[in-house]
Amino acid sequence: MGANQSNAGAHDVLTLLNSREWQELSGSRVQDVRRKLELIDRLGVPPMRVLPSAELRRLRLLPRSDCARTVDARAALENRGVIMFCSHRWLRPDEGRPDNALNRKARVLAMFGEWYERKYTGRNIYWWLDWCCIDQDDPLPGVRALPLYVAASNDIMCYETADYDARAWCQVERIVAFTFMASGRVPWVVCDSSALDAALRLAGPVGVRVTREPRLLVDPSGCKLSTESDREPVEGLKMVALRAKVATDERRLEFGVTSIDASVCIFGMEGSDHP
Repeated sequence: MGANQSNAGAHDVLTLLNSREWQELSGSRVQDVRRKLELIDRLGVPPMRVLPSAELRRLRLLPRSDCARTVDARAALENRGVIMFCSHRWLRPDEGRPDNALNRKARVLAMFGEWYERKYTGRNIYWWLDWCCIDQDDPLPGVRALPLYVAASNDIMCYETADYDARAWCQVERIVAFTFMASGRVPWVVCDSSALDAALRLAGPVGVRVTREPRLLVDPSGCKLSTESDREPVEGLKMVALRAKVATDERRLEFGVTSIDASVCIFGMEGSDHP
C-alpha cells in the first residue's frame, strides 16, 4: 500500500464528505459516481474495489480480500454495474469471521443478486463487503475510508441481525446512505431469521417478494461500539449527515423522527416476485 494511502485519516474523510463538490454529486448518475471515485483516489485512501455478484454465486462463500476477485469500482460502472454496499454485523465476530460456518450470509446475498439481475435485466450487481473489499492484512486505511465507500455506492443492502440496530457503525452506514444516495431512503433489507432456513433449502431459481416497512433512523451516539476510540469518528460522521446539503435532499435528518421505507426481501420459490 502506497505511503500516501496510509496518511489519509478520519479528518480527511470528513472534510471530503463535507465539501461542496461532494455534496453536489448525485449517487445515481454514472458520471457523478465516477467523479466521487476520482475524489477518493485523490484523497489517497485505497481505491474502491467491489465483488461481482456472479463471483459470489460461484463461490457461495464470502472470500477474504486476498482471495477475492474484486474489480475497480470504475470497471464495474463500465459493465452496467450497480454498486451495492452491504451493511452488516459479522456473524462470528469473536472468531474474526463475517459469516457462519454454513456460509449463510453469502448464500443469501447470492440469491438476492441472482434475483435482482433477473428482475432488472441489463444491470449487474457488484457488492462492497468489508471482508472482501478491504485489505484484511492492513485494514485500517480501508476502514477509515468506509464512509466514502458508502457514499459512493448506488444502493445499499442492510443484512439485519438481532443486534443490527444496536450497533453504531451499522447506524452510521444507514444514515450516510440516507444522506448521500437517493436509494438510501428505500434500502434493501434482509432479516436474518429462521424464515431464511426454508429459502436456503430451495432448489432452482428463488423469487423475492418485497414488502415496505418503516425503519426509524437511530442516533448512533447511543449505540454500541467494539472500540470506544471509534466514538469520535462516529460523532463526526453523524454531524456531517445532519448538516449535509445535497442535491437529493428532500427531507432533513432528525433522529427518532425521520424514517426510511425499507424494501424487506422475503425469499420463496420463483414466481413469488412482488410486481
